[in-house]
Amino acid sequence: MSASDTNIAKQKKRHVGPLVGIAAALGFAAVLFFGFLLWTAYLADNPNAESPVTILAD
Repeated sequence: MSASDTNIAKQKKRHVGPLVGIAAALGFAAVLFFGFLLWTAYLADNPNAESPVTILAD
């Protein structure tokens, strides 16, 4: 079933808020991701840093 009366201008106004929210969430996730990459690179350059995971060698 399709909508009988579609008002594109009205729909654009109604969807601006959710689209801005989605864009803000994606931006926040990108900032966290790049922060994680920087933190990981910093720990990789530090040979004395403690690792959160210990691998047991036999």
